[in-house]
Amino acid sequence: MRVPRRELLAAAASLGAVGLAVGLPHGAAKEPGAGSSEKDAKGKAAGGEEEVSPAEDLMREHGVLRRILLEKKEQQLFGADGFEKMVDRVASVEKSLGIYDLAQFTPRS
Repeated sequence: MRVPRRELLAAAASLGAVGLAVGLPHGAAKEPGAGSSEKDAKGKAAGGEEEVSPAEDLMREHGVLRRILLEKKEQQLFGADGFEKMVDRVASVEKSLGIYDLAQFTPRS
């Protein structure tokens, strides 16, 4: 089953908003290297998640929110399934111009 892009982004934003609303209790954040969360050679914590700085985390959440706003604007301009319709229109133009198949532009080795 394929999840539509809009639903995936909306779910990611909801999870991010919940994470911001809940927050961490005072003293829950530990100094790097303290406790049992030791990093492996690739900078990942023992649980397998990549550790990122608070600034990087904020930038990632900001990117998700910007994408959601873009999706909303896109829906207002083109309708509920506007993106898919536009992709189909571009594909039909590419086919009519004979540039739809990218393999013809790829050098053979």
